[in-house]
Amino acid sequence: MFNENQLKVLSQELDSNRIKTREKGNISLSYLEGFDIIETANNIFGFGNWDYAISKLEFISSEMNHNQNHVICYKVILKISVYSDDHSKDISREDVGFGT
Repeated sequence: MFNENQLKVLSQELDSNRIKTREKGNISLSYLEGFDIIETANNIFGFGNWDYAISKLEFISSEMNHNQNHVICYKVILKISVYSDDHSKDISREDVGFGT
């Protein structure tokens, strides 16, 4: 389903410059920025040949922390699909994310 160039790009190691970090409490969190992921998918698969959908968005909690800030937590199940050029076939994957 993927062409030779797509397979080549997908098999490359992730450029470490794309990985961002932020501190949360005493933990260093690593992540990729959403715009970077969208731009990369458009470059690899072509605009319109992939999409994503939220399968489930679940409110987890809301509380006030020690600094008197509201902390709201959500869990999401996200589905990503990549389509063949004629949209006759697709590959889909789902995964879970959590955010505050």
